[in-house]
Amino acid sequence: MVDLSVFDRLQAIQEEGREFPIFNAAGDPTEIKIKVFGPDSKAQRDAKNEAERYLTGIRASGREPSDAESETYVIMRLRAAVGGWSNLEDENGAPLPFTRDNAEMLLRRFPIVHDQVKFFASTRTLFSDTETTTSTEKPPATKRAKPRPKRG
Repeated sequence: MVDLSVFDRLQAIQEEGREFPIFNAAGDPTEIKIKVFGPDSKAQRDAKNEAERYLTGIRASGREPSDAESETYVIMRLRAAVGGWSNLEDENGAPLPFTRDNAEMLLRRFPIVHDQVKFFASTRTLFSDTETTTSTEKPPATKRAKPRPKRG
């Protein structure tokens, strides 16, 4: 049998969030760390509901969402999953303050950050009771691909 308090602990970890390194295009960790709330956190659940209402409103007008509106749907959900960051500077070398608007800017402007936050925010196993997952798990987009054999 499993004591339900196990799930309480996992939920608490998701509500607290975890800090994850952002990996560069070569798959190496940078000094940038982004705090992400887990997929079952209240922040993510609330953002999902808000984003669903956004899409429902578009569909209620008798049309399907445009590509830009679909992107906005994803950004609405991801920006709520970001809870802060460290070691991130603007173009002038000043620390970039954490705000929801700055989070949205990062997610829209830098696909490499967008994809990693999306991976972290949607992967429950990264919010387990063990701390090792935060430093060893790489998002799929940053893992080095094996060269394909040439067909002859």
